[in-house]
Amino acid sequence: SNVLAEDLIFSGQRALAAAHDLLAALRDPQELCLDCADNIDSVRRACDYLTTFYARIYDDLYERVAAAGQPSAAWGTLHEGRSYPTSCDFICMVSPEMFEHAILPSLEKEMNFLDRTFFHLDGPGALRQSRNSGGNAND
Repeated sequence: SNVLAEDLIFSGQRALAAAHDLLAALRDPQELCLDCADNIDSVRRACDYLTTFYARIYDDLYERVAAAGQPSAAWGTLHEGRSYPTSCDFICMVSPEMFEHAILPSLEKEMNFLDRTFFHLDGPGALRQSRNSGGNAND
């Protein structure tokens, strides 16, 4: 068979950190937990601000892959259109109330921007937040 390697290889999108994971990396996860306890509204505003960049960064990466005739490819999934697994490792470190107030709104914005997504729950600490995440994803 005359199958070329380029016909079998897909370019995946780079990892995109959720706003909260990015904040945790910038502040230190323990410091961000204290920020959530001391001033959760500031944490939410910071997350909302960082989330405004998500679509622009994603679109830049997506357009480069699409220009090469490639589908969305991330974590072993292939889809037409904007597709990416959403995750937030930081959610295992906060209470359900903090998650709902400061984190969930930004995650919903990220997920609703995409044509297809799933939420990656990273361990049992994250699983307890799943009852608050309601399923606003498109698929």
